[in-house]
Amino acid sequence: MDKALELSLFDQLRAATWHRHENMEKLPFVLALVAGSLPLQSYIAQLRGLAIIFTSMESFLPSMAEPKGDRIKSYTSQRFSLLCRDLSFFALQMIPDILPAIKCALDTATLVRHATPGKLLGYLYVLQGTMRGNQVHLPDIIRCFDLDDRGTYFYRGHGTDTVTVWEEFSSILNCADSSTIPEAILGATEMYDFMERFHHLLYPLPEAGNGFTAAGLNPEAGDHPVPQESEILQAAIRSIGLSLMGPLRTIA
Repeated sequence: MDKALELSLFDQLRAATWHRHENMEKLPFVLALVAGSLPLQSYIAQLRGLAIIFTSMESFLPSMAEPKGDRIKSYTSQRFSLLCRDLSFFALQMIPDILPAIKCALDTATLVRHATPGKLLGYLYVLQGTMRGNQVHLPDIIRCFDLDDRGTYFYRGHGTDTVTVWEEFSSILNCADSSTIPEAILGATEMYDFMERFHHLLYPLPEAGNGFTAAGLNPEAGDHPVPQESEILQAAIRSIGLSLMGPLRTIA
């Protein structure tokens, strides 16, 4: 029997993409974060773009058999909620989007909407894997932007339970039918491609391409024109008592 076929889905995904994770740690975005020189605009744009991807994943995950179906869907919902909490904290600072990065996230969200169930598993593998890297870089985020709990919820994630959650997630992945493995590996590769392109667009900051977008203000809103005057946006937000991200969800 082919030894590759004896490996679990999780192990095959890890074997196929481990070098991509190492590449991520060498990106200018990460190096600037570790050095304490990353602009706040780059950090907020990262949160906004990932929120677009997570809400797309949550909306388009296919139905799965109970009880594991509800559990695997809850991962994206929980992490989207953490992103919302962080973005709500930064909302009234009215820091503009990095437009090329937002477009990159929107284009990838379109891929998610048309993905096969196997690809979605690969996407999830990469996205869930960021919670481990986030734990490593949480001290860098706190130091770089002089933050406490507020503004760092996504990077804090599950805290001391991160390893337990990651192991639970891997066991759920391994329940998938072996026929999904090739598509899952392709999906993981596509998501790593997005993550690298996206973070290259986040830092160094582009000389042009800043502004406000509907998707940046609310990742569930799609892409349509919004006012560019921060005073108008702030007044509208205050008048209806909402943050830029809309009502926060309750974390399961």
